[in-house]
Amino acid sequence: MAKITLGEEKARNEQKRKLLMEALNKLDQDDAALRVKERKARTRELIASGGLVRKAGLDHLHEWALFGALLTVRAKADDKDQIAQWEREGRAHFQAIADAEVQATAKFTRPLAKNESDEMRDLGFRYTREGKFWSGMVNPELAQQLVTDLGGTLRIGDEEYAPEGDKPPQGEPGNPAPPARGRATKAQPSGRPSPAP
Repeated sequence: MAKITLGEEKARNEQKRKLLMEALNKLDQDDAALRVKERKARTRELIASGGLVRKAGLDHLHEWALFGALLTVRAKADDKDQIAQWEREGRAHFQAIADAEVQATAKFTRPLAKNESDEMRDLGFRYTREGKFWSGMVNPELAQQLVTDLGGTLRIGDEEYAPEGDKPPQGEPGNPAPPARGRATKAQPSGRPSPAP
């Protein structure tokens, strides 16, 4: 067996130290990535909880009142029958919302302000940068009101709704009669004749 010189042993130890440092750096990077994933998951969880508060119509409450209400719920959260009842009511409410929603798209001739974009998102719309339009499963009446109030055009299936200012003057083709109510008017899809009054 050949003898290892002191210089060779030192070089081997230096190589081992280098490999150990690389492994430690890799572990540090993995730990940091895991912390980021955990933080993002926690953020999503908190946003979802806030969304539930909004869906339940409690977002208008002062934070102390909301916290007090949640403490009341917490006091009953160990009762399995109560939890089962809450689950039934929550499922039924979510199903009713889903049944009332339709696929819709909205376009605007101007960029929306942050608060306007937030309102669109709260309603269920998501912005697509590629197509430069908003799309989502939404409540049709609320969507029609919001989009036309913001000056946009809403499309639900073959129906298109535009703000009142975008309709042709009375008596011209495409607008034989005034709208029955509300700000929005139903515009005819392009290329189709208007129905007779």
